[in-house]
Amino acid sequence: MDKAWTVMLFKQGLIKHEVAKKLLTVLADSDHEQGQGGEDWLKKKLNGDEYTASAVNLGRTLQEPMARMQMREKVSDVIDVLLRALERTLDKAEENADAVMAGQSHFSHAQPTTYGAYLLAVHDGLARGLAQLELAYRAARISDEPEPHLTTAQVQDAMGLETFFDKHCNLGDPCPSETRRMIGLRRDALRRLQERQAERKARIDKASARLAEEIVRIVQG
Repeated sequence: MDKAWTVMLFKQGLIKHEVAKKLLTVLADSDHEQGQGGEDWLKKKLNGDEYTASAVNLGRTLQEPMARMQMREKVSDVIDVLLRALERTLDKAEENADAVMAGQSHFSHAQPTTYGAYLLAVHDGLARGLAQLELAYRAARISDEPEPHLTTAQVQDAMGLETFFDKHCNLGDPCPSETRRMIGLRRDALRRLQERQAERKARIDKASARLAEEIVRIVQG
């Protein structure tokens, strides 16, 4: 994050090339010293050159842009984990589409259902959480480019399908064929969610590559 900030300061003409070059050369070590960076760490690496070290915090009094950049990566990582959890839950639901079990209502046995249908309810709860994470990711973005394929309706609907639950939710039905039908619908929705995440990660990778190129130009210039 310090490297990205330094490149921005130089490109905006807020720090001189000499200062940017010194900072970026030293900041290369922060990749190997996990968790390191910031003005105090830079000052030590720059043999007490406080003037150069302090430049890394120029314009960052509130740290808000820095926090958003860090949050974006963390949210993306959690989305990856949740997508894998959703896929695994659907796999288990399909394996147990025929497994009859007692439903539960207020901690008491209720009408019969299947374990597969129960797992669909677990899946849908996780999917609603994913919708909130996608909204958090969109809020953490600092680019002017729109978030691909993410609309207000899709944020409100965990599966990204309008009236999905109204049309396709009958979790109390123990019929294996109905359970499998609902699993198929959710797999289709999950594929779209996975494609959207792949687009996000591709954009992050592209931005990282662009930053690396800028650093090389400044350090070698």
